[in-house]
Amino acid sequence: MNGFVKLDSETGERVIVTRAVSNRETIRLRFAHGAAFRLKSDSLPDYLLAPLFLKFIAISVAIIVLLHERPGAGPSVGASYVFSWVSITAGTLLSFFALGAVSVSLKNLGFIRTIYTPLITLPSVLLAEYLAQTALAVLWGWPAIGLDALIVHLSKICAAVLLLDVLYGSFVAPSHPQTVTPVPQPAPEDAPQAARSIDAPLAADLAAPQADGPVPPRPQMKIRVTENIRPVTPMKPSIQLGADRVPMDAIRSITVEDHYLRIATVQNVLLIRGKLASVVEQLGPEVGLQVNRSVWLARAHVSHAERGRDTGMVVILQDGTAVAVSRARVPVLKDSFRRWNIALKSID
Repeated sequence: MNGFVKLDSETGERVIVTRAVSNRETIRLRFAHGAAFRLKSDSLPDYLLAPLFLKFIAISVAIIVLLHERPGAGPSVGASYVFSWVSITAGTLLSFFALGAVSVSLKNLGFIRTIYTPLITLPSVLLAEYLAQTALAVLWGWPAIGLDALIVHLSKICAAVLLLDVLYGSFVAPSHPQTVTPVPQPAPEDAPQAARSIDAPLAADLAAPQADGPVPPRPQMKIRVTENIRPVTPMKPSIQLGADRVPMDAIRSITVEDHYLRIATVQNVLLIRGKLASVVEQLGPEVGLQVNRSVWLARAHVSHAERGRDTGMVVILQDGTAVAVSRARVPVLKDSFRRWNIALKSID
């Protein structure tokens, strides 16, 4: 609970006003050089399967594979190089999923709030490296590494992983779609400041020494109390899309792409995992219309509808884009467009 002390202007009493504060916070990542970023959600697939993250992992593992060199075997080339790259990449991602799931569970239980990324990356890469080296020894007959050479090899791997961790935390993590850069917030005041003013003549009278004799009646003290009260603006209807809450009137269209939804808004484009039917149900029938199995269009961004060249129905958006309408949804489209007073050209 959080609160502040408020002065009641009618009674002059101090009133403690409390408000509930949610302690629901997503997990935070802290990298080797100290940079920290909070995630938009605790969903591991949304973070680990993002194209930006997968691309960085693939390039990083390729750099690590280039460190493979053994006495008498030479650097890994050809099929062994490809096998090492694929196996270490897959093993690293699987380890990320496993260790990340354990970390999220510990966070939900209240044991941790921050994940120190080297504690995830180093064990994951070293385990994947061990499995890949074992497979190379079995499939390609690579000789076993001596203890001294093994220590040197693992030291190179650890140094490379730490350098790549710093590189990711400095340049890649801030651009990840599931990352929220922590913004320092000003410390809340314990109580709103009350500005009081006393008329100057009255203040001078109170400060002046009193002479002997009857005391003249003093004028009633006038105190003006003002508080820092901000007008409350009504919130626009909005829906939860992934880790973001988006106003309904800001959505232009929603398109299905495999297991993802591409949501075009007036400001940017969001890519989230989800089902179109659940999002359309949240939006309701008056905000827009689903014109086929994979496209939903916002009512405010539709210009008109007309019959296409091949006798199919199409919806024309305000930017001139044409979107095909499935036959099963033509009756619903006609009823909705007539109710919204949107033109229906050459339909009947």
